[in-house]
Amino acid sequence: MEFLLPIMMTIVSVLLAYHIATEKGLNVKFWIIMAIIFGLLILPFIFFAKNNSKENTENKRGDFLEA
Repeated sequence: MEFLLPIMMTIVSVLLAYHIATEKGLNVKFWIIMAIIFGLLILPFIFFAKNNSKENTENKRGDFLEA
């Protein structure tokens, strides 16, 4: 019974990390592993993390015409 709270906190941190990482375009697998290891302590770091600009420029479709 005493392990219920840490398990629930880990599940909540994994769900939050997954949601925030997908919204910001971050590496989801990395942030989920970090959430499993460190729990809720990763939330400030995930908010300040920058997405990989190389992936965004390759996958992003421009809203302009090229001549």
